[in-house]
Amino acid sequence: MTKPILFMAVAVLAGYFAVILAYLIVTFVITSLMPTFAMQKGRFTSAYTTLHALLWAICGFAGGYVATVMAPVNKNYQTFLPAGILLLTVSYIVFTNTGQMNRSKVGQTLLAALGIAGGTALCLAL
Repeated sequence: MTKPILFMAVAVLAGYFAVILAYLIVTFVITSLMPTFAMQKGRFTSAYTTLHALLWAICGFAGGYVATVMAPVNKNYQTFLPAGILLLTVSYIVFTNTGQMNRSKVGQTLLAALGIAGGTALCLAL
């Protein structure tokens, strides 16, 4: 009984780390290569805000894929459980994070959720 729960927790953590690691790497690369694209006069540009929201979808896609690949498949519902837990976790973190850009929290949350669902669907289709 504890073995599937342990594997489920590992799958969720691996998916979460995939989301955050991909997000950090892409964000740091973009801001270091194009600092004026990200910020002008001490404010984030609208183009960067839009890209920032889309990054959550792409990184969520990677995390959903990783969580689904690592999911234990003893029962049919267990395939979707890690991705569902990851979806709730990332949505909660993005929506409640006070450091995020205030204007686009809902958009970022929805795009991250769609990305996780897309990564899960791709993994199941392959």
